[in-house]
Amino acid sequence: MKMHYLFPLLTATVAALSVQARDMVPADVAASIRASFPNTRIDSIRLSEIPSLLEVTMGRNIAYVSHGLPYVLIGHIYDVRTGKDLTAERVASLQPRVAWDDLPLGDAIKRGSGSKKLAVFSDPDCPYCKRLEPELAKLNDVEIYIFMAPIVHPQAVAKAKTVWCASNRLKAWDDLMVGRLVTGKSDCDASAVDRNIELTKKLGFNGTPVLVREDGEVAEGFRSANVLASWLGVSMIEAVEQEQPTTTITKDVNDVKNLKKERRGMK
Repeated sequence: MKMHYLFPLLTATVAALSVQARDMVPADVAASIRASFPNTRIDSIRLSEIPSLLEVTMGRNIAYVSHGLPYVLIGHIYDVRTGKDLTAERVASLQPRVAWDDLPLGDAIKRGSGSKKLAVFSDPDCPYCKRLEPELAKLNDVEIYIFMAPIVHPQAVAKAKTVWCASNRLKAWDDLMVGRLVTGKSDCDASAVDRNIELTKKLGFNGTPVLVREDGEVAEGFRSANVLASWLGVSMIEAVEQEQPTTTITKDVNDVKNLKKERRGMK
């Protein structure tokens, strides 16, 4: 099926579907759409807010198709009367809730302790995961569990296993995420990394980073510290301004200035 990505609103109508309940798309129509995308896992097909378009959900991704036409609409539907992003609301409703008690915390690297708990699915070679690390460090009163899950960068599996085999896993992880070379064994029992990869896929996460709150709410992608603090209901660690010590260079500069003053006084 040839696909064209169109941003203008498709105007074709599917009159037979407009009278159906939103989730009652005829089986033959649904089967036709599924057959057109044999390599895509389609979770549901239903009428969208626009009767001429069918909403196709794939995990937490949404696309719109017009039955009988070789088009797929990738984009968001807005209600101009209210200004609401209807697609974003729908995506939010698809966010999975993860049962915290079902997470194998023993397969994660623990950082800190606190009244709030946060699980982070991360990839050693993921740029946004690396950007996330210093933001996490700014959070106060949070117990963080890092699940190393290199699902996008297969070459990072060996790095993750080296971290897992380190005597100090947290330090090895921190070093790796700031670009320091982490060496050591990777032939210990690092099956936790393999289990984390499978767990990530089972939960339907298609990328990293993914953050899971203790109540099961999920946030995908990079978030700044202030956004995370609000989401978790915690404060941020305040930066302590320290008096800068006099460096050797500063002292040398001051000595030169004083010497010049003394010379001027001798003239």
